[in-house]
Amino acid sequence: MNNSSFDLIRKWYDVGANVVPLKDGTKRPIGNWKQWQSRRQNEEEFLAFPWEEATGAAVINGPCRWHSIDIDECDDKSFVDELLDQLDLSPQYQWVVRSGGGFHIWFHGAEQSDLTVEKFNSTDPRCKQIELRWAGSYTAIPPSMHPSGDHYTFLNEPGPRPAE
Repeated sequence: MNNSSFDLIRKWYDVGANVVPLKDGTKRPIGNWKQWQSRRQNEEEFLAFPWEEATGAAVINGPCRWHSIDIDECDDKSFVDELLDQLDLSPQYQWVVRSGGGFHIWFHGAEQSDLTVEKFNSTDPRCKQIELRWAGSYTAIPPSMHPSGDHYTFLNEPGPRPAE
């Protein structure tokens, strides 16, 4: 991983996310990540990862109030715009990420919830599935490389923090 990629990943840690490196060509973390499902990583733990071996990183959903919505097999931004509207967010919401085959929408919200991961099959032909990732999971972040060879990218320049 080059320095500019690491600097972008470091920003996620700096705004309070637990971040783990991803194995080359996969969406799987390097090393154990489950201990950070319930507590904040310290800087020493974050820096101790073998970042030079990584092709990306993921944020652990749940601790430190980070959550994501994963929209699978969706190439139609209008679907995302409609979902953002239903969430009372602008189509220019700054925490929308283009993934290898869909989108991620990031939130910073309630720490405790009974919700972990819930998957919903879509009846809309523009999208196969929506997954709410509130806890017990992780989601790849920019500028990680997707196994398809595409990079995760923000649709808009991210703001200081996602919506609560």
